[in-house]
Amino acid sequence: MLDQPQAQVLILGLALFFFALVPLIGAFRVRQQWRDFRLAVFASLDLPLFGSESPRIDLNASTPVRFFGVLEAVEANDHVWLRGQQETVRVPLKNEKIYILPPETSRDFVNMGFDPLQCIKWEKTGVLTEGMGAFVVGVPSKSHGFPLIGRQRGQRFLVLFYDGKPEGVLSRVIWHARQKNEFWNDLTPSSLLLGTMALLFCSVFLSSNTTTRSESIWAAAFALIPYLPLIPPGLAGFLVYRGLWQKSRLYRAKKDLYLLAERALNSEQLRLHCSYQSQVLTQFNQDIEDGMRKIELSGRAKATTIKYFPLFRRDPAAESFLIKGADSLSLKHLMRKVSLYEIASLGFLSAGLLINFSLIVFLGVQLVKSF
Repeated sequence: MLDQPQAQVLILGLALFFFALVPLIGAFRVRQQWRDFRLAVFASLDLPLFGSESPRIDLNASTPVRFFGVLEAVEANDHVWLRGQQETVRVPLKNEKIYILPPETSRDFVNMGFDPLQCIKWEKTGVLTEGMGAFVVGVPSKSHGFPLIGRQRGQRFLVLFYDGKPEGVLSRVIWHARQKNEFWNDLTPSSLLLGTMALLFCSVFLSSNTTTRSESIWAAAFALIPYLPLIPPGLAGFLVYRGLWQKSRLYRAKKDLYLLAERALNSEQLRLHCSYQSQVLTQFNQDIEDGMRKIELSGRAKATTIKYFPLFRRDPAAESFLIKGADSLSLKHLMRKVSLYEIASLGFLSAGLLINFSLIVFLGVQLVKSF
């Protein structure tokens, strides 16, 4: 039989492992997966656009490209045909993961919601609608006389399907390329269930020994931790936590859009476009307004001028920027906002959890004393 110190260590260890460590590992894994995806999208800005620039692309050079088109047909052998502006290409998707972008519900990012991209195996994909937009990053080659864009070892392969026009699609992708709440991941439900069962079993086991009967109350209280935030009065803290966490998610998405635009601003195409417009780019203003990025221009453009600025000429994924005065937030400020809202949200969640946990323990002790 366990003595009191051993029982206390066991209870605390089970609670920390199932209710904290495992969900935290899943959260870090999910964040890393989406971070890798966003970096791949950022890197795609530097790739040549297959189709409009195809005369300069050597299909034997194993050089990655990006391609925008629409779904034309699906072959029985897990290939799809995508029709671009000048080329129709085949894309092999057997055993590959594809991404599906949520539909555009608003032109204002703030009102667009935070539903994440769907990432699913091709074999589990439902029926895709002919005419859906497609964005592909891969290595081009020739197959049976037709261009093919596929995976090559050591190179990134990315396939995304979306509804709507391709203009601004990369911004939409980056906006949705995060989990709503990373702590609720594929490991969390099973971990919470196993933790609850283990602690309840522990509570029953400890209650059979008079020396550890008080610890059995603690084990039962710890078993209820996953459900305590949903019970008044701690429910108020949970609701505040959800609102603050959504604010944090908003500022993280703004930060991602800023990084996308900053990466694009360093591209040669944009500098050429600035030169073409006889304008000199002096500073990138990092705030987001109505889904557009702000840029401050000098030269002929006044600081108060509002103007839409396309990123790539002849590029179907032309990103648009809102040119305005230097009244925006810095990236550092955005990061501070993210940290502030995350810490505040976890504080309210912990406070509500602690209140309910204390009440459960108190009621448990009173119940034992009554017998």
